[in-house]
Amino acid sequence: MQLNVKCYVVSSNLGEQRKVGEKVRDYLSTILKDVSLVTNESEIECDDEKVVMIVVATGGTERLILKILEKIKKPVFLWALPTNNSLPAALEVYSVKRNQIKLHYSELRKMDITDKIIKFRNVCNALEKINKCRLGCIGGTAEWILTSNEKELEKLGIKVVKVELEELINELNNIRSVDAKEIINRFGKIEVSEESIVKSLKLYLALKNIIHKYKLSAITLNCFELIKNDTTACLSLSLCNDDGIVAGCEGDL
Repeated sequence: MQLNVKCYVVSSNLGEQRKVGEKVRDYLSTILKDVSLVTNESEIECDDEKVVMIVVATGGTERLILKILEKIKKPVFLWALPTNNSLPAALEVYSVKRNQIKLHYSELRKMDITDKIIKFRNVCNALEKINKCRLGCIGGTAEWILTSNEKELEKLGIKVVKVELEELINELNNIRSVDAKEIINRFGKIEVSEESIVKSLKLYLALKNIIHKYKLSAITLNCFELIKNDTTACLSLSLCNDDGIVAGCEGDL
């Protein structure tokens, strides 16, 4: 499996310590494609397209690790080893950069390296998606929802886009029944009347138009306000989730 990872092995530049770093680098080079031994700041090369792992080969590397973190400005997997004062150096950096670091402590084992990097990469990808997320709140939040906190979402980089319910209703009224009926064929056998689900499917198409208009990656809808317009959102939100658009009800951010 190709692991798109940039690995920095950091060590002190003192004689025996540097040899420890070289040994760790040589071992990791048999597993990973892009491994660099770093003993001073000039050897740091950033690659924004790759997951970054720093392996702490020796102590005395705190400021060097800090320089790497400051240059790349993204989450880093920091691997501390049981020997050569590696863990104290890693913990010192972690104390001031814990929000940027996933700290792991163990010996280097091939299976562990692959597994840990894949999991870390998946988390990084999820965080990147969250950071770029535009969450549509359509019709506001139901009055009984207590945990819907817009400011907490903004801390994660999520942009909340507020859409008035009237805009969705106008969009709904412009959807043709014939377009909604075309979707029914993809359900296979249905046990309710066609007429009873057409309006729900028209709402689904209206939501898709709103999603496209505002470039939304997730939506939440104040469903109880929608009921006043003689339709429910259950089917349309379910179909949005099938399409990969995270969709929830009650306007619950």
